[in-house]
Amino acid sequence: MTGEAEKSPLASYSLESLANVLERAGFRRFRAEQIANWYYDKCVHEWSEMANLPAGLLRWLDENLLLASSALAQVHDSGDGAQKLEIRLADGETVEAVLIRSARRLTLCLSSQVGCPLCCAFCATGAGGFSRNLAAWEIVEQAVHACRVAGERVTNAVFMGMGEPCLNIDAVFDATRRLNASYAFRIGARRITISTLGDPDCIDRIAEFPLDVSLAVSLHAGDEKLRRRLVPAAPAHIEETIEAASRYFKRTGREVTYEYVLLAGENDSPDHARVLGRLLKGRRAFVNLIAYNEVEGLAFRRPSAEAVERFRSTLAATGVRAHVRRSRGRKARAACGQLRLHGGKGRASPRPHSGPPGNPRARGQNAPARGETAPARAEDKTRGQTAPGRAEDKTRGQTAPGRAEDEARGRRSGPRGGRRGPRAGLRGSREGPRGERGGPLSRDGDIQDYETRLMVRFAGGNDSAFDEIVERFQGRVFGIIHRYIGNSEYAADCAQEVFLRLYRMRRSYRPEARLSTLIYRITANLCLNYIRDSRKHRTLSLDFAREDAPSIDLPAPGEATDVSAGMERREKARIVRAALDEIPPRQRVALVLHRFEGLSYKEIAEAMEINVAAVKSLLNRARNSLADRLQSEIENGNI
Repeated sequence: MTGEAEKSPLASYSLESLANVLERAGFRRFRAEQIANWYYDKCVHEWSEMANLPAGLLRWLDENLLLASSALAQVHDSGDGAQKLEIRLADGETVEAVLIRSARRLTLCLSSQVGCPLCCAFCATGAGGFSRNLAAWEIVEQAVHACRVAGERVTNAVFMGMGEPCLNIDAVFDATRRLNASYAFRIGARRITISTLGDPDCIDRIAEFPLDVSLAVSLHAGDEKLRRRLVPAAPAHIEETIEAASRYFKRTGREVTYEYVLLAGENDSPDHARVLGRLLKGRRAFVNLIAYNEVEGLAFRRPSAEAVERFRSTLAATGVRAHVRRSRGRKARAACGQLRLHGGKGRASPRPHSGPPGNPRARGQNAPARGETAPARAEDKTRGQTAPGRAEDKTRGQTAPGRAEDEARGRRSGPRGGRRGPRAGLRGSREGPRGERGGPLSRDGDIQDYETRLMVRFAGGNDSAFDEIVERFQGRVFGIIHRYIGNSEYAADCAQEVFLRLYRMRRSYRPEARLSTLIYRITANLCLNYIRDSRKHRTLSLDFAREDAPSIDLPAPGEATDVSAGMERREKARIVRAALDEIPPRQRVALVLHRFEGLSYKEIAEAMEINVAAVKSLLNRARNSLADRLQSEIENGNI
């Protein structure tokens, strides 16, 4: 048995490295994917909840790995859709992350350091001092805790929490790969934003990063003198930062977002707006204006709404696009610039159970040295071990810990795995201190899933509930249809048909299945009917009208151009579209739901009304078909 202090956290392993460790311990490699599904997709709290793993493997995991090295200390609810998570690390340090919920997305604001060494004059995080960088797995565990709190998977991630990501960029990159990985959180690369004060070398590294992540640069001033007063530790001259951001745009084609905190009487006048406009004129730029969130003990004040609007309109008159970002989380001190200095003053929720019971490391004991990198000790310890009696084979027929308890609750568990309902445990209820999960109905018949409750309210005659359903789902439905058929006009009409059918069935609706699954099923059936009727395979457009859509942006007047790069991206997109158009319709449906929408095998099976094995077969055939069709293009160097 490995001592608690020597155990490695599960989040420190990639899927491949976890499979290697399991294989050396005498277990089969495919178990790594099952463990990852339980951890990242269902966000379980204990090893025993992994119901389709044999008892021998569960014992080995408990003895050799930590399900989490950190613990969720407290959750502060601001009441406006924002929740601040206080996370206690293994060495007793505390970091904060923020969940921000809106109609069509769930965004997680991640911290990259414990504190911040840059000490911006107006920021609470820097005022609290700096302790150390976070390891990649400690960043990943923030997303796991967020999943447990929200009851669903995060859709967007921004590195705008505590710390300067560029001072810990290697760990940020490693965590970003995990956030994007198909076996983990499956957050699209363009839905991940790295924010920085503007170190040119770091911005160049972000531009070269294989994943197409978004970049946000914190300016807060339009000239060097004022910026140095507000951000004394700015890593470069403001002109060098802007030039690096322009290089990022030319290399990636992705527009840069500039963050600008408005401080009353400091940088919020029309003259300041004109200076900023001259700095950014002729560049592809979008400015996020943030009215200052006041911090106790600091002299800066929040500007009036009139001053904010005057600044925005003056900046827009110079030709620079700008948007005033809504501040959320202020009551819980979770808004921009407020992290760490205080505990939240909003409504505090009791700390959920996190990590295996009796795990001293999850409570901050047995702390690693500051700055310690991801431990590989558990992996090293397993080398040379004898397979534990071929634990997996010997445990066949045994009941895994916790399985009898699940069966007593009336839920199916076993080798085919999992509980009833699409992605069981994500959107379900939490009952009791352990947060037991189920479908949309709890054991006493109460509806726990918010979207399902909306549909039930609408079925009872509440029309405003239906309006909210449409608002929550219309973007996703349009995106799915557009990906299938590549026709935006028909996609809009078809999306209306989806909600029309939902409206017609309101009287017969029963909440046995989740509303999201029902909507995906209607959408998939409509698209399949269109494909069959049209008798032509123009179905998957990679460029469609959504904010995270790939785009080829034209440079602004007076800006240097790199037309060849844009044309190369267009040609690659054309080649991939042509290959996708040749895939049979049902394979294409499964591929879009899995790869672009991030649905699990079980969700796809329910949406397409087939079993999980058929879904896997469709996806395998789709991948093989794509590989065959793209092989010649790859050999010719076109991709």
